[in-house]
Amino acid sequence: MVWAEKLVDTVVGIGMVWAEKLVGTVVGIGMVWAEKLGGTVVGIGMVWAEKLVGTVVGIGMVWAEKLVGTVVGIGMVWAEKLVGTVVGIGMVWAEKLVGTVVGIGMVWAEKLVGTVVGIGMVWAEKLVGTVVGIGMVWAEKLVSS
Repeated sequence: MVWAEKLVDTVVGIGMVWAEKLVGTVVGIGMVWAEKLGGTVVGIGMVWAEKLVGTVVGIGMVWAEKLVGTVVGIGMVWAEKLVGTVVGIGMVWAEKLVGTVVGIGMVWAEKLVGTVVGIGMVWAEKLVGTVVGIGMVWAEKLVSS
């Protein structure tokens, strides 16, 4: 386990990184819990961060206030503001979703401006994007096809 206020180095292996500021790279199986994550997380586990600017690749969950990077893999993205892209199987639960969701799962959002492609459900207050696939669209305002 790495428990640090500021981690600028690289963590490779199995375990957990709990840090206030993580600027390095985390590769392995475990969990990254950070206030600010500016690096890259690759592996199986969970990323719990206030601000995530890097890339998350693997199986797990991304729980973030602001997600600007890209999430690729199987899991769940729970975010206040999601500006990146979510590709994989899982669920996107967001206040504002500006990116693209591709895969199997569910998009639950207040404002959805991007595109949803896949099998699942879109539950949104305002949906401005496009829904393509098998599932259900439950929305207050549907402005697109």
